[in-house]
Amino acid sequence: MNYQPLVSIITPTLNSEKYLEETILSVINQTYKNIEYIIIDGGSTDSTIDIIKKYEDRIAYWVSEKDNGQSDAINKGYKKSKGELLTWIGADDYLENDCVENVVKIFLENRRCGIFYGIVKIHDEINNLEKLMSYKNITFDSLISISQIVAQPGSFYNRIYLSDMFLDKNLHFCMDYDLWLRIGKVSEIKYINKILAHFRIHNSSKTATSTLKFIKEEISISRKYGRRLFSKLTYSLYKAYIKNILIK
Repeated sequence: MNYQPLVSIITPTLNSEKYLEETILSVINQTYKNIEYIIIDGGSTDSTIDIIKKYEDRIAYWVSEKDNGQSDAINKGYKKSKGELLTWIGADDYLENDCVENVVKIFLENRRCGIFYGIVKIHDEINNLEKLMSYKNITFDSLISISQIVAQPGSFYNRIYLSDMFLDKNLHFCMDYDLWLRIGKVSEIKYINKILAHFRIHNSSKTATSTLKFIKEEISISRKYGRRLFSKLTYSLYKAYIKNILIK
């Protein structure tokens, strides 16, 4: 691999001491080295800041200050970033060791593609494997019909399709789904047949505590991009589907 594009990875945090170190190590120990790592902390009061400082010589930028939620924090990181490819990884998730190397390889073969994504392993809080999220050939149409689920921890985005705003700061649960639709409407979405990341479901995670809010926001986004009809039966089936995919 001759040309090595800069890849920006952002981690939003708030009182994330339990899992944050594993997240950080998964980024700074990547086999691909041209990575700009940015951590945006929302004003943690636990040992999160001590963990960040432990690795700050490997972190391009970090700050701890009050923000308006996860989307706002990620947008702050985006404004500081310079990478051609970028993503965010939650402070309770982590990347496969060769994740970025695998994504960059496909990116260099598909420079006009907007989204790159792969397989994500779902774990419980003690790392027992629950499921694999592996949706091949995701398209704008399959996204808007909500027939496939976005696996954000294993997704990377081409900067040429992004504006001054990375995420809609008014979204708190499905900002990744909105981003996929925004980019997928105008570009190709490329599947990578490799495990790229690990997504942890635990008792305090948003996915576990706010399932119905996820569903409501996702349906609202789908309508914004063109889908209009959601019957009560569709809603009930979708709710069951989400729980089966994401909740233990």
